Amino acid sequence: MSPVWLEQAFQATVVWAKEVAQVGKGILKIVFWVFLAGFSLAIAIMLYESYESHQPVDHDTPVWIQGDWLVGEYRVCKMRTKMQPAYPDTLAKLPRLFCGKDANGVADFQRETYPDLQNAMLPSSDVFVASVTADEFDSLFHVLPVRYFGSTQPSPEKDFIYDYDRTDKWVISWRCQRNSNSLTCKSLD
Repeated sequence: MSPVWLEQAFQATVVWAKEVAQVGKGILKIVFWVFLAGFSLAIAIMLYESYESHQPVDHDTPVWIQGDWLVGEYRVCKMRTKMQPAYPDTLAKLPRLFCGKDANGVADFQRETYPDLQNAMLPSSDVFVASVTADEFDSLFHVLPVRYFGSTQPSPEKDFIYDYDRTDKWVISWRCQRNSNSLTCKSLD
C-alpha cells in the first residue's frame, strides 16, 4: 500500500466525517427546535388552563345559612358535589352550599333537620347520614347568586363548576363572604 493511497483514503474519510457531522448538526438543530416548540406549547397550554380554571364562575346556588350572617362577614361553607349511593338525593338539586356558624355546616344542617341527630357524634363534619335534597328542605335554602373563584372547570353536562381535581370528594370547602344580595366564594381545597 502506497502512502499516497492511504492519504487519499484518509482525506476521503475526513470529508465524509465532516459531511456526516454537518448533517448531524442539522438534525440536532431540528430536534432541538421541535423540542423547544413542544415545550413552549405545553407551558402555554398549562398557563391557559390555569387562567381559565381561575376565572370567576357565577351560578345561582341553593344556600343554607345558619343564624345571622352580616354583610361583609366570612364563613367557611361546605358544598355537596355528588350523591352517595346509600341516600336517595337528587343529583339535579346539587350542588348546595351549607354555611354554618362554624366550618361544620353539613353536620349542623343535618342536626337541625333531623331531630334524632341533635346529640349524635358524626364521624366527620362532612359525612352525610341523611338526605339533604328532599323536597321538604327546599324552603330552608335561599337561592343566591354566587361568584366562585378557585380551581374550577365548567362542565356543560352538569351546568356547573365541578372541578375535575376534586370530583373524588363528597364535600368541598369554600371561604365565602356575604354581600348584600349575593355571595363571593373562594376555593379552600
